[in-house]
Amino acid sequence: MEYIEIVTPEERGEYKFGESVIIYRRADRDKMLEIEANNTHPKRDNKDNIIRNKITDDIIQEVDYKKNYDDLIEWVVVDWTGVKANGKDVKCERKFKLALPPSIRDAVISKSKETMITGETEKKTDSSS
Repeated sequence: MEYIEIVTPEERGEYKFGESVIIYRRADRDKMLEIEANNTHPKRDNKDNIIRNKITDDIIQEVDYKKNYDDLIEWVVVDWTGVKANGKDVKCERKFKLALPPSIRDAVISKSKETMITGETEKKTDSSS
């Protein structure tokens, strides 16, 4: 079931580039760990057998880092203005969030993590800073 989540002004910041503004939420350690846990699975060999540590017999886990990154972008980016595809405004949806240039996605995640550490968000942060 989907629900509406309220992200207060204290929990978000803005990242500007050109005429576009991406509104992001402050990174949350627990949420980041939850996203990683959701993208961590037992490692498997060529025959689809679960791989175990030969010494401890523990199951070896591996993270799907691409899906983890995609889910993090989905969670961090809250809204935007001025983001266009083929000259038309696009909705702030997962498929468009993932279509942002990698440098913009990386910068937004970086800003989000910075605010997690400092506890402060910067309004109107320009991409040239």
